[in-house]
Amino acid sequence: MSAGVGVGAGIGLNSNTWSIGEEMFKNNYYVYILEQIGGDFLRGRIAGEWWINDNQRVFNLFSGTVIPKAYTGKSFYGTADTGWVSIQANYNQGWWGCGFYNYIPSFILALTNDYVFHIAFRATQNNSFKITLAGAGASIGSFIVGATGDPTSYTFDRDGKWHSIEVPLSTLVNSGLTAVGSMDTNVNYLLIENATSGGGTFDLDVDAAYWYNTQGVIS
Repeated sequence: MSAGVGVGAGIGLNSNTWSIGEEMFKNNYYVYILEQIGGDFLRGRIAGEWWINDNQRVFNLFSGTVIPKAYTGKSFYGTADTGWVSIQANYNQGWWGCGFYNYIPSFILALTNDYVFHIAFRATQNNSFKITLAGAGASIGSFIVGATGDPTSYTFDRDGKWHSIEVPLSTLVNSGLTAVGSMDTNVNYLLIENATSGGGTFDLDVDAAYWYNTQGVIS
């Protein structure tokens, strides 16, 4: 079982046995990053398929501040060798960032107070960074993922293993996100960027990024 998954259950799917947490047994998912087997398991319960398709939805590497990093190990849920976000960020340029960019059609959000944003990280260096999500219209909301030991609500151990966090919708709304309506097109709808200045590089893996309804259950 991948580190940080939480309460797990072994599920046989496509002749694979994998361990997942209770967060995968809900409904109304808006998915940014998830392995194929996870997507298959959620089929019929996904309200928005927002993963990169290199057509309407592309991955932005801003001005060379971020470069792709070779995949190592397995995905967060342990069933894929590729497919998550694996990057090396360059702090020497003063700012770094990357993100998921949508052209058309627009995304439609219908989030309620029961929703949380689930996202998994893996790193060894103790840098802080910021996650920003687009909401309806031109609205955005963001939160800081602090270094281990920082006085912040969201952090994870920098031990080279996968760990996940869940951020309540209210946190994003309080920072400016509008939870219901149509998003603007031609925007970055998931952005990862530095939160503090610094030097050198920062290696980061990001996986299992999705909204889900905590009160929903498989019917």
